[in-house]
Amino acid sequence: MSRFNRIVCVVLVCTLAGFAYAKAVKSKELIAAGLGTDLNPDADGMIVMNYHDSSTPTIEVQVKATGLVPQKTYGVQVDPGFTDPLAFTASASGNGSYHNTITNFPEAFIPLMVVRVFEWDGVPSNIDEVAYHELRAYGCAAETCNVVTCSTDADCDLGFPCLRDTCEGGLCFHERRDIDCDDGDPCTADFCTGVDESGNTTCRHDQLPVCP
Repeated sequence: MSRFNRIVCVVLVCTLAGFAYAKAVKSKELIAAGLGTDLNPDADGMIVMNYHDSSTPTIEVQVKATGLVPQKTYGVQVDPGFTDPLAFTASASGNGSYHNTITNFPEAFIPLMVVRVFEWDGVPSNIDEVAYHELRAYGCAAETCNVVTCSTDADCDLGFPCLRDTCEGGLCFHERRDIDCDDGDPCTADFCTGVDESGNTTCRHDQLPVCP
């Protein structure tokens, strides 16, 4: 059995409550990757993802990792979504866990999600680009999961106009274009709806039912 098929655990919960419900997300992998294949080859773990479909679609992501280097501080990246370079510190036995929530998360992006556990090199300008030498473990929401390598941005193109696909350090990254639509109004949820003929992001601004 290959490493890509032996280590996976993703728990999916589907419940219906009021106007929001959680949808199942499938994943097969959380494995050692990048320099982690040498530094923590026995990396293992679990990814739990619950998608709540409501006026503000939200996905909850929980990562539980084992087999890391003890007492090291690790970052977690959910792509597309967020990067936390100081997510958790592994215990004396090399275990750690992390939980975060992504709001305004389009359901169509779920099959594209990847999770990277990494050891940040401390360069602030590179926080959102997890280089090969930082990468320790990798997981995804697809039926099959491989560490996607690349040489050009075109190698990473997923065909979703609301994702900006780039190749950084031989790895593919997918940035949500919703940030391009931020109108600065705390009373609206801002979404990318596509890209026009000039390459500009087109947007939708939904009024929030409860304004802060």
